[in-house]
Amino acid sequence: MNLELNKNKGYVSRDNKEGYVGFANIDGCVIKINCAFFMTTKPNYIYLQRCSKLKYDDKNKTFIEYNPYPTFQAKLNATKRGDSVAFRGEFMFVSFRYSICAFWVDKDKKLLKFDIERCEKQPLLERINELLIDKNK
Repeated sequence: MNLELNKNKGYVSRDNKEGYVGFANIDGCVIKINCAFFMTTKPNYIYLQRCSKLKYDDKNKTFIEYNPYPTFQAKLNATKRGDSVAFRGEFMFVSFRYSICAFWVDKDKKLLKFDIERCEKQPLLERINELLIDKNK
């Protein structure tokens, strides 16, 4: 399956070995992510996180698993309209706040695509502006 990865878009697809794995492009930074579903009878929410990587240790001649930076974690709550289900949530990435909306592409639930937007309210930028105003007084 060849999927084009545009800016502020992403997807996860079902794999027989690893579950739901895919990629996200967040303001030009492409990261590999995995998806976990938490459900009782229906999917209540999903959890997206950045995949861990392996680094070779020459001293012990083994691979060590580590979590790369910048980190990425997002909890998306299910919202239902009619027959369609969308997952919505917010997350922080490199000190900026983003909103995310995920939706199923097919009825077999093999491909979950999502759109990412930078939020209007940015806590880091607001704090920097407050400090600059205080400094100029």
